[in-house]
Order: sequence, then structure tokens, then C-alpha cells
Amino acid sequence: TFYWLCETVREYREGRLTLRTACDTHKRVKAFVLAAVRHNGNGLCDLDNDAMRADRDVIVAATQGRYVLHRRDIMTRFGDDREIVLGIVRWHGRALEFASKRLRDDREVVLAAVRQNGYAHMYASPRLFADWDVVEEARESEAKRRRRYEEWQSLKLPKPPWLGLPGR
Repeated sequence: TFYWLCETVREYREGRLTLRTACDTHKRVKAFVLAAVRHNGNGLCDLDNDAMRADRDVIVAATQGRYVLHRRDIMTRFGDDREIVLGIVRWHGRALEFASKRLRDDREVVLAAVRQNGYAHMYASPRLFADWDVVEEARESEAKRRRRYEEWQSLKLPKPPWLGLPGR
């Protein structure tokens, strides 16, 4: 039994098993859930168990995953928890909007958000909004985003047919 538990945790950790395909029994085992969301933070969407979704350890593990889904309900519930907010804004900078006022005035949190998305600058506290380092980081972040977009445009890939837009 112990070997099976260890092997199952390893499969969740490596992404061979996911919460989307997991049975209800696995979704109630905290070790399995932690391993799955550490691999892919979006696994939170596949949890039916509200108690597990509200567990701080699970949310912290999800912010360490490769992908973190920005969820307004998570940010409103844990918006004053520095570790969780910092983990989320590293992936979704504009989630800074839902952070507490105290964390919008935290230099490290705001810089992490602005590095991910320059537009997160507008959700910083008035003190950091006027801070030259934060403004410069936002400018550089948006310049990088523009360069990546221009590189993508230069590839001249056809528009995906599901957009339903005429080609330009």
C-alpha cells in the first residue's frame, strides 16, 4: 500500500496523472492534490471538493505549479496572503488588482506583477505608482511584449480558422 501511494504521488507530480481524470477518492487525498497542483496549478479547476480548494496549502502549492490560473475567488479569499499573491502575480500580473491594499504597496509584489505584465502598474499603490523603478520596469516589460508580438507577426502565420475573421 505504501509503495502504491508513493508511486501514485510520483505520477501526479510528473503529470502522468491529472486531477481532471482522477476519481473522487483521489481528489480527496491531500498528497495527491498537492502533487498534481504543484505540477500544474490549473488543476484547481478540476477540484470538486470546496474544502480542498479553500485549503491554504493547496493554494500555495498551485502557485508553485507551472501554470497558475488567476481566479478572482482565490484572490478575494487570500488577497492579503503575501506568499499566495506573489505566486499568482508572477504568472498573471494584472491579478494585482484583487490584492489587498497592503500588498499593492509592497515593492516586491508590485515589481513581480509589473515584470509579468506592464499594465499591472496601474493597480499599484499611489506611492509605488510614482516610483521610478516600478515605472521603468513596466516600460521594459511592455517593450519586451511588443517585441515578442512583432516577432510573431513577422512569421506571417495564417490566422486560425476558428477566429472567423477575414485575413488581412
